[in-house]
Order: sequence, then C-alpha cells, then structure tokens
Amino acid sequence: MAIVAAVNEEWAEKALKLIKVEYEVFEPVLDFEKAEGHESVIHPEEDLVSLVDVGLEADRNIAAKVDISKGDVDKVLSECDVVRCSYK
Repeated sequence: MAIVAAVNEEWAEKALKLIKVEYEVFEPVLDFEKAEGHESVIHPEEDLVSLVDVGLEADRNIAAKVDISKGDVDKVLSECDVVRCSYK
C-alpha cells in the first residue's frame, strides 16, 4: 500500500505508475479450532504484547489459554460403583 503526495495531479499520476506492490497470499483462517498451529499466522507482528499473561502464543494463533483441573478424575471414576457416560 502507498500514499502519494505531489505538487500537482500530473506528478502524482507519474508517481503512481512507479509504485509496484507484491502481495503474499495466505490461506484464510476461518475456524478457530483449526487456527492453532496453522501456517497462516493471524498476528505475525514481532512487537505484539499481552498486558496480562493469558497464555498468548501468537506464532501458534493462540490468543489465550487456560488449564483448569481439580482432583484426580480417573481415581474418582475408578472408585465409583457405576459410571455412566453420555454424549450429546
């Protein structure tokens, strides 16, 4: 992208003809579940910062990540008389 400032329209038109732009086309990332680790990095800028540590991994397209766990689920399930699993 470019901006041209000139003393008159003729010079502006000449300057516009001298500008050559090359684009690198990336595959769009439209599904957040497929974005993690995708080759098209959404935020490639090197100066990207997060003011709060929320697990930002810009190079892997991760804006925030949290791991919440409480107790040992496998242990508790192994102690149950009946375990019922249902999926919707």
